[in-house]
Amino acid sequence: MNKIITRVVVIFLFAFIGFACSKETEKKEVITPEIVLQATGPFFEGPNDANGTWDFDLDTFFGEEGIAREIDEARITSISIKMVGSDEYPEMKNMKLEVVSPNTQMQTVGNYLGEVRSGERFELKVADGQDKLVRKFNDSRMTFVATFDVEDEEYYDDIEFIVQVTFELDVVK
Repeated sequence: MNKIITRVVVIFLFAFIGFACSKETEKKEVITPEIVLQATGPFFEGPNDANGTWDFDLDTFFGEEGIAREIDEARITSISIKMVGSDEYPEMKNMKLEVVSPNTQMQTVGNYLGEVRSGERFELKVADGQDKLVRKFNDSRMTFVATFDVEDEEYYDDIEFIVQVTFELDVVK
């Protein structure tokens, strides 16, 4: 009987400590500005890259409310991309979007399977495994790299995309 009581007390003690030590957070949505991803020609059949950098100050996300600026968790909820410029771009399909910051490794954040057409906005499927995004926010700089496939053509001019990413942050109060 004493063993049962001891176990119950220990379980409640651990549960109490777990709740007491947990951080109280609030959700904050952060939408990047439209980031221009520049790809410099020439382009040949197969995979090609475009990239653009987003520099930011964490303080601008929180206003002047005096909220603690520790991000407990970060995840991407949506990725929107659009090819801009010429209607004479080569045929393109499929896209993978990756992100890197000064102190982290490259990480895939989204994928798209289908045709990529100039002037049309499309949504990427958000990738799983977003565990290192908090560190990328702490670096205050993210570089986005889009890899897209050019179909059966050579193209010598530059190509531009505009990407906009929506993040959901859990911010410690």
